[in-house]
Amino acid sequence: MSLEAAAGPYVDGWWEGSEQPEMALLRSADVEQYCPWYTDGDATGSDAPFHIGNTTIAPGAAWNWPAILATPGMEPISVAGAEDAVVATTFGIVYATDGVNVISVSAGDDIAQVADIAGRALSALAAG
Repeated sequence: MSLEAAAGPYVDGWWEGSEQPEMALLRSADVEQYCPWYTDGDATGSDAPFHIGNTTIAPGAAWNWPAILATPGMEPISVAGAEDAVVATTFGIVYATDGVNVISVSAGDDIAQVADIAGRALSALAAG
């Protein structure tokens, strides 16, 4: 996925700490992949905005889409390649589905950037 084109230079992995046991369990069961990242301040310079983000991929999780839509504070948003997408306005998290899988992305206050990353994730997922 071309995350650098959307967020600039970045480092994949944990800003602080390490993978939690429940995340490892979900990953090993092929239920969910949590991908943390943060922008690389050394490469961008101190004037560039700093983002701590994550992209979560849940293969086959579209069965949960009605519950996501029913969550208070969800508003429709356009995401490239998505059958449907919403943004949790309180937290700035974008959720998108291609009708089978669910992607969620959190990366800061720039919702257009977050939606762009979600679209790139869906595109990468579709490409295999």
